[in-house]
Amino acid sequence: MSGLNENHKRNLISTFQEIDRILTQAVSQLEVSESPSPLDSVNADADETLISIAQNWLEDVRATMRSILEENGVDLPTPEISAVWNFRVSMIQAANYADNLRPKQMRQYGPLTSDAASTLDMVSRRLRTQMDSMLQLLDASHVSDQQTQPLESP
Repeated sequence: MSGLNENHKRNLISTFQEIDRILTQAVSQLEVSESPSPLDSVNADADETLISIAQNWLEDVRATMRSILEENGVDLPTPEISAVWNFRVSMIQAANYADNLRPKQMRQYGPLTSDAASTLDMVSRRLRTQMDSMLQLLDASHVSDQQTQPLESP
């Protein structure tokens, strides 16, 4: 493949990123047995051999994509998103889902008894407290990181 313009290169990178995302998710579905969630909809039926083969296969696919990019003079993209920031955004989204369990929101699905409303309020508050505690930890960690970073000179 020669003669790729910048648009072709960007499309090649974004396509490879999407392939990597989809395959990473697929392999992680096999790995569900290593870290089971009681709410996971995937049956943990993959054995260690299949998981290992899939992990190695994914690395081979990534190596192929990497070599194709290098062979065609396409620079590997530099990571731009902070993992901590991404985790924080996920915590905020999870907290918003927990808020959707409040009685006011749940009444949109039908009437609630006072016991059900009380239980839902407790569940929402409990989950929200857990999310908020992680967000506070992230905030404290971020402040600590900033204090240890040297200041840049003008």
